[in-house]
Amino acid sequence: MDETDENDREGCEHVAATPLFFVPRCVRTALRLGSRHLLGNGAKVRKNIASRAKDMLKIYYLHGFASRFDITSDKLKTLARLGPVYGHDIDYTLGSEDVIEESLDKLMQVNPDLLVGTSMGGWLAGILGAESGIPFVAINPVTEPAHTLKPWIGQGVDHQGQTYQLTDEVVFSYYPFTHYGSGLVLLDQGDELLPWNDTVRALGGYFPVHSFEGGSHRFEHMEEALKLVREHVKD
Repeated sequence: MDETDENDREGCEHVAATPLFFVPRCVRTALRLGSRHLLGNGAKVRKNIASRAKDMLKIYYLHGFASRFDITSDKLKTLARLGPVYGHDIDYTLGSEDVIEESLDKLMQVNPDLLVGTSMGGWLAGILGAESGIPFVAINPVTEPAHTLKPWIGQGVDHQGQTYQLTDEVVFSYYPFTHYGSGLVLLDQGDELLPWNDTVRALGGYFPVHSFEGGSHRFEHMEEALKLVREHVKD
């Protein structure tokens, strides 16, 4: 039994197509099958490929403070069921304007259909979405960065064990969450860092907000949120 036969039985697993994004294995398999079945059902296979490709979203993901773009995370693997997920490592110690400018340059190279961000990445997704006109999903977003980042001023260690230096000047360069753009806010009520009801009060008058019982600041409900994300982009 070859690899394609195994993949067909297992369904749509998600694998890294390049170091930058995920593509469902079922699409890769379909492309390979299309070349094998030019006679008989080849036209049908190619039609199905085109239909699936049309329905898939090109997603740009923005991570939080002291983190990195991790292509292997369960959250991104789940998100990739909607389409390829791109991203880059963001250094929030550089200040808001540098972070926004660099991120805007990166995502415009991809020309995504959707921006998704968590925590400070949620804040950034909102800013970039409002500026570019691209729909965004903000997950457990920071709404007041200049307040939320204060405890991390000074020297610290990020989630990868690397040291960083965060200054007062940089922290105060970050302004509040936008009130503009086509956004959806997703919250875990179990967020241990940002009280979810504070986020509802801050953003509920500007964007649709959906919260899930339990969870954490990392967000534990991507599986349940996929339908909401898809419907948000369609709208």
